[in-house]
Amino acid sequence: MRRMVLPVILLVTALCAAFMANSSDEDSKPAVLDTTVAEPSPVTPVLSARRVPDLVAIPAAEADLAESLSTFMDTIPGDSCLSVSHDGRVVLEIDVDAPLVPASTQKLVTAQAVLELLGPDATFETTVYAAGPISDGTINGDLWLLGGGDPVLATDDYLASYKVPPVDTDLEALADLLVADGLNTVEGGVHADETRYDTERYVAVWPERFIDQNQTGPLSAMTVNDGFSQFSSDNFQSSEAVPASDPALSAAAEFDDLLEARGVTIFGGQVSEPLPADVIELGSVKSPPLTDIVTDMINKSDNATAELLVKELGYTAGDGPEPVGSTAAGVDEITSVVAESGLDSDGVVVTDGSGLSPDNRLTCTYLIALLVQEGVNSPVTAGLAVAGESGTLRDRFIGTDVEGRLRAKTGTLNDVTALAGFLDTVRGDRFTFSFLVNAPDLALDALAYQNTLVETLAAYPSGVPIAELGPM
Repeated sequence: MRRMVLPVILLVTALCAAFMANSSDEDSKPAVLDTTVAEPSPVTPVLSARRVPDLVAIPAAEADLAESLSTFMDTIPGDSCLSVSHDGRVVLEIDVDAPLVPASTQKLVTAQAVLELLGPDATFETTVYAAGPISDGTINGDLWLLGGGDPVLATDDYLASYKVPPVDTDLEALADLLVADGLNTVEGGVHADETRYDTERYVAVWPERFIDQNQTGPLSAMTVNDGFSQFSSDNFQSSEAVPASDPALSAAAEFDDLLEARGVTIFGGQVSEPLPADVIELGSVKSPPLTDIVTDMINKSDNATAELLVKELGYTAGDGPEPVGSTAAGVDEITSVVAESGLDSDGVVVTDGSGLSPDNRLTCTYLIALLVQEGVNSPVTAGLAVAGESGTLRDRFIGTDVEGRLRAKTGTLNDVTALAGFLDTVRGDRFTFSFLVNAPDLALDALAYQNTLVETLAAYPSGVPIAELGPM
């Protein structure tokens, strides 16, 4: 069903009678008839609609825009929805309640739930333990890393593989801390504990190709470098990247290498197993605040971060003294936030955090309402990519009127294209919009559909310029 909602403007114009009066000066001089014929000057009546040009132009311009967008939507195959508002007024709604696969626009839903349930200032902590303190530069026994679920823990060489470095927690800082405390010898080995979360490495409903494409590395509470044990220095997500078979064991090996690079001698090997009870803390490293992590996740559309945050939601909601984070438990938490958001959540289905799952469902109604509820400056929307400047829109719309003015979350899969966000036009209008398309074999046209939508909005208004409708 297609429905247009446009402002209804009732203009009531009244004409006032005028009269002329002759008056003489104080000396009662005779009047002199002026026979000069003057050119009439155009005068706009006080109550003319020209004195409120926006009331004339905006409904017409919005009607033209709605017609253009409707025509555009008629060209799209498969199932789709579009919702557009202009400065808070609904311009067009097309199939806005249809539940569709959202691709990465799902991350907006994840971000809202994570920030609400964990808090914007929450941090993740990775801690190192041993059986006893450093004595004469030596640890008598094993060194232990306890994973705190930090999704952005990384080493310098991994960060260098990014064109634009992501938000990160520096594992090397933890190695520096131990060396600064005098460590030079570990009599045992380096062990790692990942028991904060379960050991399901990928979401069960994902197509196998996403794993083969390294859309994420294997998920773990003790993850370093997104779970990749090997990676290309110039394309970290290429097919050459090697996911770790045991992410915690890979983290122990990375930490071992960092310590040895700083002159520490380690006699034992690396092991992945739970932390024993009789150990003491030697130091820790904390992540940036959750707001920064979520902002970067949205901006770069980071799938691994999204999924680890889901597991953290599951961990914090777990029952008993030792809750274990799982995707299923985290998804339940997100679903509860959606249901209690006060937004129209009919048709919304959550099955992961990243949007890779083909079983997720969102509606244009929910997406645009979420954007309106959050506004343009909230922690959720702060991470929206900016056209020509950042994130997934960094290389798009460069040199156009849209550059720097479009802020949106993108979503693209083989059979999905999606875009939701804000566009501030050169003229100063603000559009809020949500756009989802589900159709087979969209890969070649996915970005073209997004581009056409944005270009149509950016061309507003069409028709007579408002300035030409002002008073004369």
